[in-house]
Amino acid sequence: MINVSTTSNRLNLIRIDYAFTVIIPCLISIYIHNLMLINHLDILFGFIFLNVTASVINDAIDRKNPKEKDTILRTENYGWKELFALGIVNACLGIFLFIRTIHENFINGIIFFLIFLLIFVYCINKRHIIINLALLSISHIILPYMMILVDSGIELKSIELGEVCLVLTLFIFGLCGECVHEIIDEDAISKYSLKTQQKIVVGLAFLTIFLQIISSILLVDYLIIVIIIIPLGVIYTFRKPTKSTKGVKDIGIIMGNFVMILLLVIIIQQNYK
Repeated sequence: MINVSTTSNRLNLIRIDYAFTVIIPCLISIYIHNLMLINHLDILFGFIFLNVTASVINDAIDRKNPKEKDTILRTENYGWKELFALGIVNACLGIFLFIRTIHENFINGIIFFLIFLLIFVYCINKRHIIINLALLSISHIILPYMMILVDSGIELKSIELGEVCLVLTLFIFGLCGECVHEIIDEDAISKYSLKTQQKIVVGLAFLTIFLQIISSILLVDYLIIVIIIIPLGVIYTFRKPTKSTKGVKDIGIIMGNFVMILLLVIIIQQNYK
């Protein structure tokens, strides 16, 4: 008989449900340019492995902080050696899956190095809150999006205004999501007053909606408008400067995974028409 509690603890440790944060930008890049999903599967799964590595390493560092109660609880049955081993193995698997695209496109080798560098900076230095979260959004959104373009042979200089606006939309919304995550977990950004936290998150959500509308108009694509419901939910949740429950983060993660599934369905249909 499967021990559900043990299985749940394992899944909770690797936080595989967070993988959508880096997979969605890749899928949108594939969708916008009508690319074949199968041609980029190694990159997608490579990012899933590296996402686990980043989560485990981040937890190994954060667990030293007594305020990080969730992290301590999530890793309480694991020593630093187990976490280190898990991180190294997943990193090796992820790197292996990127060998093909790095060999074919040296630019993706540079992008890959930058992603590693930005994640490392995020893990070891969390004093400069907004800047650090921006670096995380760049590593999880902009660079993976670019990597798919380079892998498909599309020149970055050929990107049109509508797509630039779309990438900026993803970046701002990623920044908004990271802020919400930090607020609920009472991380670094929680040192600001509730009113300031509300202004930051609601401001980023409104900017996301504005850029989504502009992107949709320029690209003539309805799918971008459909996703507008998520930042609207953020605005509703933070309509008052009050503490949010941890359920808000969980709902956000669930919706993010549903959006990932939506994109997969559309891309698969697009590929086999």
